[in-house]
Amino acid sequence: MAEYFDAEIKHSMQIETAAGRQEMAIGQFVPRGAQIEALAALEQTRAEGARRALVTAATGVGKTFLAAFDSKPYERILFIAHREEILQQAAETFYKVRRSKEYGFFNGEEKCTDQPVVFASVATLGNRKYLNEQYFRPDAFQYMIIDEIHHGVTQMYQNILDYFETDFSWD
Repeated sequence: MAEYFDAEIKHSMQIETAAGRQEMAIGQFVPRGAQIEALAALEQTRAEGARRALVTAATGVGKTFLAAFDSKPYERILFIAHREEILQQAAETFYKVRRSKEYGFFNGEEKCTDQPVVFASVATLGNRKYLNEQYFRPDAFQYMIIDEIHHGVTQMYQNILDYFETDFSWD
């Protein structure tokens, strides 16, 4: 939950803009510092035609918030991690940024396939019996985030990377 503190919270207040006075909502999460720079770099990467990116940042920078901010324009998102608590924390972060509870989990206990945002356990999703059109089409997601890709040398990660054809993904 450390990343929760990395996002700036704007309290309800009046601000002056060129268009006049506006009120900002309580609890609005906005990118800050290194996140702003990373978002610009990701956008530039896409503008140059890249379909994948690797994001490395120190602990506490807010990589999960960064993923939630960057994924906002996309309708179908897949977030993959190797631990259940990472998936739960990511779901909380995505809710704070996207303000939608239209998400589900694909893990040992749940097999959600129809929500716009899916948080998946690599141990479950990486099993070849789930990598078929009965569960997900290869193009089911536009945007994929793989948390802690240094674990990505395992066969489970490779199965996922080989199967899905996303518009953009980052590790």
